[in-house]
Amino acid sequence: MNQTQAEERIEEYIDHAAAELPGDVELSSEREPAFPACEGEPGEENHKVNVRHIFWVDGIPEEQNEDIAESLYSYWNTGNWKVTKDERPEGSRIEARNRADDFSMDLIVDQDGRPSLAAYSPCVHADDNL
Repeated sequence: MNQTQAEERIEEYIDHAAAELPGDVELSSEREPAFPACEGEPGEENHKVNVRHIFWVDGIPEEQNEDIAESLYSYWNTGNWKVTKDERPEGSRIEARNRADDFSMDLIVDQDGRPSLAAYSPCVHADDNL
């Protein structure tokens, strides 16, 4: 799998997870996708990256943050996903990993009560060495 394919898979996973959320949610990119190196250097044949993309979850009142968390927890406990961390009720983070392809996702509620949904790829071939 390469960087572009990983970006596409992340978008797919984010869309599927967002469809599980209660209400009419809007996703807005917190920042552009990131591609930190996980192996080799840019331009080298073995250069690999992790693809990361984080989205704000908007359109749902803060009082429903626990409903968001429960919806994703239920979704991630089915199919190819496995919840790997659940910091509730003390914290505000849930993480899951896809059993089939090792992609991961998390839901984090920041200190202002705004939730974000993120997806991360495993180490994949960087587009700069294809």
